[in-house]
Amino acid sequence: MHNKVGTDRRRVRSKPMAEISLHEYVKELRDLIEQGRYDEVVAHGRYILEHYPKYLEIYRVLGEAMLEAGQDDQAEDMFRRTLSGDPENYVAYAGMSVIHDRRGDLERALWYMERAFELTPENKAIRTELRRLYGRKTGVEPGRLELTRAALARVHARGGLYPRAIEEFRALLKEDPRRVDLRVALAEALWRNEQWVQAEEAALEVLDALPFCLKAHLILGEIYHRTGREEAEEHLRAAQALDPENRVAAALFEERSPLPVQEVRLPRLEYTPSEEERPAWAVAVEAPSTELDALERPIEIPAWLEEVTAGGPPPEEEAAEEEAGIEVPSWLVEEPSAEAPPPSAEEAAPEPA
Repeated sequence: MHNKVGTDRRRVRSKPMAEISLHEYVKELRDLIEQGRYDEVVAHGRYILEHYPKYLEIYRVLGEAMLEAGQDDQAEDMFRRTLSGDPENYVAYAGMSVIHDRRGDLERALWYMERAFELTPENKAIRTELRRLYGRKTGVEPGRLELTRAALARVHARGGLYPRAIEEFRALLKEDPRRVDLRVALAEALWRNEQWVQAEEAALEVLDALPFCLKAHLILGEIYHRTGREEAEEHLRAAQALDPENRVAAALFEERSPLPVQEVRLPRLEYTPSEEERPAWAVAVEAPSTELDALERPIEIPAWLEEVTAGGPPPEEEAAEEEAGIEVPSWLVEEPSAEAPPPSAEEAAPEPA
């Protein structure tokens, strides 16, 4: 049976309180994760999804909470859902790497960490973790990491060298068409280079693989909005459902954004756990609970996400090593010095769960 995250209303007494913006709410949930209050994070996350069921950032936050709590199956589920709409989310890739590392699957752990590195090569924590994984594979930890071709292509794109980036993205996709993350990056590079027709084609190809990819919807929405096509509303509406405050749109389009940043507010949930409630990770193995703890009860996942996967298969080799449990590293919570804007990778993830 597939495990999902959630809470049980029988064990959590809660009521709405004063209003709070989504942006501030997410910041509060991150603080709760740092404090180890994982059940509480799940309760708030579930509550927010009742109001905004496609809000991608909440799936990522739930994934981080599950990972820190040692609930790897649930964390993997949340990270996959995050990558289905934001295939350039370096935290989700790093989290998936930690999960596979704990399972002793070194090849997959490396594959996911390489994707995180390509997205944030300036992130010291990601570099350190990738070197550690390489050291386990070869027996010698590299002192310096070389940028992959995909990482170099992204560097070119960020530096405004769009023709060069476009050429490299296309070459890489010819070698591996499953890399939807690179197809999203290609669509963005084409859009920034004002190659509207090719950008539209690339974005539509992304949506064929990931129907709820936020950045693809934004690129199509902007192109259609600027050219007066009626399809613009459909794509912009889909994007706003995934990012209700339009922060990704503002980062991508800046002053040209057809979706200006807005503050979305909702009542904060007052979380009051019952006295006997204990988080799953605090229960002794020899004393199982008669009731499922909050993290082990299913959350109501919207049907639109049940059918969406996040990419093609990762490395085909099976890892031979078995690894003992690894503590959740603090580096996963560390934000990079310059965070890249969301969506972009058919994360060549394992087969759909």
